[in-house]
Amino acid sequence: MQQALAYAATLDVPFVFSSNGDGFLFHDRTGRSTPIERTLALDEFPSPDDLWARYRRGRHHERGDKVVGSPTMRTPPAGNCDYYQRIAIQRTVEAVARGQRVSCSQ
Repeated sequence: MQQALAYAATLDVPFVFSSNGDGFLFHDRTGRSTPIERTLALDEFPSPDDLWARYRRGRHHERGDKVVGSPTMRTPPAGNCDYYQRIAIQRTVEAVARGQRVSCSQ
């Protein structure tokens, strides 16, 4: 789990899962789950809808669904982005969804 948490921090991933084949260890990096880390049975793995709801609670302002659900955001950028470019895009979209001004300084 520690290695997965290190990768998740680098990639700015909110949820981390580790498995031993019999179950999962789930860690919520948003800090919104109680407890933050818990064991899940194989049949308790969260659905995509559940993970999306958790992500929204942890990262988005109310306006976030409109921004993230826009056609522009559903289409990946042309070409392959490096992980740090994807993180920059994600953080920019989240800031816009919260109503923050986004500017580039030189």
